[in-house]
Amino acid sequence: MTERTSDDILLSVIIIFYNQEKYVRQTLESVLSQKTDFKFEILMGDDNSTDKTTDILKEYSEKYPEVCRYFLVPGTKERKYKILERQTDNRIYLLGFTKGQYVNFLDGDDYYTTDTKFQKQIDILEKHPEISGCFHPFNYHYEKDGRDEEYVNLGDRETVIKNNKFWRRYYAHSATFIFRNKYSRNTEVLKGKIFDDSIITLWHIGLSDVYYIPDNAFAYRQLEESTWNKISVLPQSLINIRNCDDLKKISREHGYKLENAIDARFRNTYRDVFRARKEINELPDVIGGFSDNDFATATLNYGKKGILYDVLYVIKYALFVCKVCMIRLTGKISDIFN
Repeated sequence: MTERTSDDILLSVIIIFYNQEKYVRQTLESVLSQKTDFKFEILMGDDNSTDKTTDILKEYSEKYPEVCRYFLVPGTKERKYKILERQTDNRIYLLGFTKGQYVNFLDGDDYYTTDTKFQKQIDILEKHPEISGCFHPFNYHYEKDGRDEEYVNLGDRETVIKNNKFWRRYYAHSATFIFRNKYSRNTEVLKGKIFDDSIITLWHIGLSDVYYIPDNAFAYRQLEESTWNKISVLPQSLINIRNCDDLKKISREHGYKLENAIDARFRNTYRDVFRARKEINELPDVIGGFSDNDFATATLNYGKKGILYDVLYVIKYALFVCKVCMIRLTGKISDIFN
């Protein structure tokens, strides 16, 4: 267990905000209500909000000066709003100010649903220094009708999940994790890259195994008016494929050799895009940030460059989708015997 004094901040909670006045209080209260035997800090990153978000954040920083730290993210006000690029800048900027040995990432319209999340996860990470991240199930919370839909329930027992198996089979929102804080003094390596959700997870866990606890403690709010949900399903899938490509680039750069496992995780996305290739004509310009991807680019060109192009596309990517599905299948078989 890590030695610490009662004055040490053990956990830094990074929360990014942009025009979320309706949800700010619930988000912050869900963090402030955490019952812990250690100190934690909340870094509130305001991306130049134009509603009352800024006023509310400043109110909390004045009310809880020992916990809540307000930051106005520089250099973003005049730029065209591309959600992933702006959120990336916000998170990386805040990460450089963190004091904790551990870090948690949350968005300004999401919230935690238990008051024991932090304590349980920190206890596990302190007990298991070989583990870089601990996560749990979560709910998609649909704001319109109040419905909750659980995701990533891996059973009722705590367990360690092997790194390759995690990337091949499971998705866990980055807010469900608490990570060891590896980049607070080295944010330069993250700049110029997208820093969102699964990419946050890969940067922090690397080749480490992960620890699963069965306590559902997070609500991922789904808003009809959000930038992401205004995009139809197929363009969302194409964006997710570009996300997959960025994950694989990180894996290659660091020698993780997780490319096949990451492809297997995205098998359904690849399949859906391949099947719907005739219906995808353009990619919205409001997300931004992800790298180009050969599959995504080829799909956008399908039906525009002649019959020979389309035939070659079908042959090449039908084989690719089959390969990815086989990686997933052989992995599941291997899991049975390990």
